[in-house]
Amino acid sequence: MWWWVATTWAGSPVVALGDAGAATGGWVPVLADCLEERAPGRFSVVDRAAVGETVGSLQKRIAGVRELGADAIVLSLRVDEGTPPAAFRKDLARVLRDLRGSAGRIVLVGVAPPTVAAEPLAAEWDAQLAALARSEPDVVHADLVSDWPKDDAGRAALSAARWTHSEQGHARVAAAVCDVLLREKR
Repeated sequence: MWWWVATTWAGSPVVALGDAGAATGGWVPVLADCLEERAPGRFSVVDRAAVGETVGSLQKRIAGVRELGADAIVLSLRVDEGTPPAAFRKDLARVLRDLRGSAGRIVLVGVAPPTVAAEPLAAEWDAQLAALARSEPDVVHADLVSDWPKDDAGRAALSAARWTHSEQGHARVAAAVCDVLLREKR
């Protein structure tokens, strides 16, 4: 059946994997719209995201992703606040090794802090993502921290709840990922 689905895609498949931030698709449908608007027919987005996906739960689904033959995998994972950033990086490096060969490139989506108080922790996790992207071939980082509003009022408009994005927040994440995919298109 996968061969039939693959032959019906209009462009290079981009697989969204991990936590898209909402049960109704979060930023993934917005990413599909952004790519179609800015690069008509060049991409098709396959949504394989799951709410609350973590490194541990993703491990069980990697085999199914390999069959999709993606041009790119966009990976966004939920991080528990109690997880030390170094442990997160180690676990994520294992996932990247398992995904290697499944796509031409992998985009690691950064962590967007919901409040100014949460920024140091988000920045630390984001630094781990950036370092991992620099150390792995064909892995790029979509940095959200540096471009996220620096005041709580601005962040409140982008957050629906603690570590959950509003529609505007999903749109901002999708735009950042869209920029990376278009910049990195080979």
